Amino acid sequence: MNFRRALLVAFAITVCSLSLGAQTRRFFPDDPIWREPITQNVKNAVRYEPDLAYQTIENLFWRPGDKVVGQRAKNVNTVDEVPDGPYFVNRAGRMRLTPAIVARAANTSNGPAPGKWTIVSAKSDGITPGFTIRDSANQLWFIKFDPPGWRAMATGSEIVAAKLFWAAGYHTAEYHIAQLVPSNLAIGKDTRITPPGEMARPMNQSDIMWLLGRADRDPDGSYRVILSKAAPGRPVGRIKFHGTRADDPNDVVPHEHRRELRGYFVFAAWLNHVDAKGINSLSTLVTVITCSISDRRSAAPQSARGKAGRVMRRSSRSPARSANAPCRSASTSRCGGRRIISSHRQSAACRAIIRNGIPRNGGRTSPMRRSAICGPTTHSGQRQRSPRSTTR
Repeated sequence: MNFRRALLVAFAITVCSLSLGAQTRRFFPDDPIWREPITQNVKNAVRYEPDLAYQTIENLFWRPGDKVVGQRAKNVNTVDEVPDGPYFVNRAGRMRLTPAIVARAANTSNGPAPGKWTIVSAKSDGITPGFTIRDSANQLWFIKFDPPGWRAMATGSEIVAAKLFWAAGYHTAEYHIAQLVPSNLAIGKDTRITPPGEMARPMNQSDIMWLLGRADRDPDGSYRVILSKAAPGRPVGRIKFHGTRADDPNDVVPHEHRRELRGYFVFAAWLNHVDAKGINSLSTLVTVITCSISDRRSAAPQSARGKAGRVMRRSSRSPARSANAPCRSASTSRCGGRRIISSHRQSAACRAIIRNGIPRNGGRTSPMRRSAICGPTTHSGQRQRSPRSTTR
């Protein structure tokens, strides 16, 4: 008798749960989201350059961003993980991070092409000098040196930190260690320099020697340098660690509520990366393929570029797409140094599948969810049909 009663109670509970679940649906067919949906055109993004002095004062005397602290991250999916997005991509757990893979990290080449390196600009402030050069293949690179008497201190720590940031999931530049021979440098036709206390003027050979005199030199007269490859696309400034970017309609989660940016500060502290500020980041507008009819969850990819669309990028990553029906679109992304904003053009079929923004269900701390049929949900959890992306 007791067994029969328990069976009836269990049946009643199951029926009630199914009925309640049908009324307040918590998951959609495409859950969990593993890529942030990128649907809006951001090709008109303008360059954002923060004022370092203002930011210093702001962070010393005010608390920028949301005043309510202790909130759960707002960009997690329904399994409490961060989807691949403009600042972060899930690498650990999805791939085997062997020492060889981590050592390669974001590198896709063997470094600058052989031949003359043409100086485009020079950095004369700070402890050590720096150059922006173009190699013989017309690729842009940034060169940094070690301070005198401290060989490998700056170059070694930077390349190790870059590999570790990449392994953690952040978007990083391509880095290489090389030996620079001064005779391999050429000054560009329009290259100018602004020495301390002077006006900008054309650069000459004595400026190169003056700058190299502030770097550590090997006994054979060469210099150990670290080269970072310029991010693809059009630079559109820096990132902020609070709020959202006004000219990027895909950027809808305040940055102080993004879990990967909160984690970025912890990781930077562990590496003693004391210079982790917005002015040391970069956003670029790049072209990417972001979705297809058969892949409803495709979002902003990384370095895949083509005729399909444009994306703003905070770092690198690769999209998964179907060969059947590619769409054109734009996105946003980068951190640890880079971010991506994208612009897009989508076919009618794609616009019928992809909806605006990064929707959330339920309360303030609920995870990201998206319905491929009815569009995103409102903050209260009620469904609404969102407007489709405009064809460009």
